Amino acid sequence: MASCEEASADHGYDELSDLARASNKMAAKLKDSYTSVKHLQREITGRKRGKKSKKSDCSKTSHEITEMSRFTW
Repeated sequence: MASCEEASADHGYDELSDLARASNKMAAKLKDSYTSVKHLQREITGRKRGKKSKKSDCSKTSHEITEMSRFTW
């Protein structure tokens, strides 16, 4: 039995060959979908980290401005 990584033998023109071709196409689409989901999950995680660091930067800047305003002439 073939795994998702292995293509089924699809040479020939009978019903089993048609089924093998359809199975190979389905497995390829499933693999592409899975790869796309993993890529999107990594991108979302990266964006969330970016937002956290931006919030942190903003709070640091706000704190610095507050501190600087104490020394205004």
